[in-house]
Amino acid sequence: MARIVTLLFVLSAWVASAAPVPKEFKQTDEQKIVGTWELIKQYSHGEEIKTNGTRWRFEAQGNAFIIEKSDVPVGYKLYVRETPTRIDWIVNDTYYSGVYRLEGDTLKVAIGVNWDVTRPAELKPGKNVSYCELKRIAPRDSRRCASRPFCS
Repeated sequence: MARIVTLLFVLSAWVASAAPVPKEFKQTDEQKIVGTWELIKQYSHGEEIKTNGTRWRFEAQGNAFIIEKSDVPVGYKLYVRETPTRIDWIVNDTYYSGVYRLEGDTLKVAIGVNWDVTRPAELKPGKNVSYCELKRIAPRDSRRCASRPFCS
């Protein structure tokens, strides 16, 4: 009986070790958006605005992002099950509605410029819309960057 139990134990360990392990676990948008992003394009009311390489840092805790050289944290909420995917920005208890697309290291966001503006229907610049395109910045060294929030 002990030999059978031992044999079953060894066989189950062998089968478990042979099971394929996924190379990459599927992350949600809530996980993917966390990090530092550089603003590469920005439009307001359809007109392009100079970006100066401003950086945004999205944080997992508290669902907030910080814009470099700004003291005001902006809350955000993602609606990933809707089409198109939606985002709300919360600034001083005021909600601004928008849509977003997160593809790899590119984030595109279109937000209504006033709290009473209807959520943009499309992900593009236009009247009463603030449109941004951002690229993810990969951190070079997490130890060196620990005390520098916009380090890359």
